[in-house]
Amino acid sequence: MADVMESALAQADAANAEGGTHYAASRFEEAEKAYSRAIDAAGVAPRDALALRLAVYYSNRSQARLRLESNKYAAHDAALALSFDPSQLKAALRHALALERLGRTAEAISSAKHLAGSASALPERLAREVAALLQRLTQAAAAEADSAPTGAATPTHRVPT
Repeated sequence: MADVMESALAQADAANAEGGTHYAASRFEEAEKAYSRAIDAAGVAPRDALALRLAVYYSNRSQARLRLESNKYAAHDAALALSFDPSQLKAALRHALALERLGRTAEAISSAKHLAGSASALPERLAREVAALLQRLTQAAAAEADSAPTGAATPTHRVPT
């Protein structure tokens, strides 16, 4: 059984590396397929031994799906990555970005604020990206609030008595 698990993990890691190569070359569909193979291959191993790897694989596929503008599936993959490893900062950012693109502003703000709470652990580039995302989301929320109807509509004509 151990040999089967080691072989599955080796296949998963190889597929993940292949996905990284495709992603770096802007071949996002091929990257998505390779990351999917990594997830499938890793499914053989016990969950506890695999959680961190699955978090990376799902997060990577989420990024490929963001690039393909498959935002619903990108959000789903990022959420799965976070379920395996809640400290996966890239997955948290990808989740917030996908929610933003889906127009789910309040949820995206919540995710981004949670991520901003980890600012000290973020690399500088990622911290800047989170700050820019929060600014966009705050502006979007303000615009949504400005365009929301207030109160009941005023009648345009008088009803005869």
